[in-house]
Amino acid sequence: MSRLRYHLPRMMLAAGVLLGSAFAIDGPAQPAHKRVAVVFLLVGAPYCSGTAECSADVVVGLQDSIRSPRHSAAAYEGMLNYQMTRYFDENSFYKSHLTFEAILNPGRADGWFEAPHSLFYYNEPPSEDVFSADRVFKDALNLAYPVVGDALQDYDMLLVIQNIQAHYGFNWW
Repeated sequence: MSRLRYHLPRMMLAAGVLLGSAFAIDGPAQPAHKRVAVVFLLVGAPYCSGTAECSADVVVGLQDSIRSPRHSAAAYEGMLNYQMTRYFDENSFYKSHLTFEAILNPGRADGWFEAPHSLFYYNEPPSEDVFSADRVFKDALNLAYPVVGDALQDYDMLLVIQNIQAHYGFNWW
């Protein structure tokens, strides 16, 4: 697995998929079907007693952007399969097909998993050997494994969605 840390513009993504499939030697390329495991991670607000205490460590406005999820994990799964699957199908000229499967927390009605660490843990500056997103993915895998077990290895990708509306996403390819 490699890390995709930057979002590619649509045209570059479509061109990359087209170029990759145009050079197939064994005849016409078959659509690449990929299963994406989706873990929904509910991150709590920073543990600060007041804004003065948090101001040195928390990005301005971050506390306001931590909100309760607007939809259940199952509802988001439906949105991903409707919108993102269509997007990748059309922009890859039907050479790449993604199916998103939410891994639901059986202990919560909305299916979201509560993050086992504080927001500060996930936002600490990365060290030489730890990419900061690795912590999020490690926790997501640890939360998902008891639910699906060894079937987790049958997925091609992991997508972690969290409730902080000011963050950009990471994807682990």
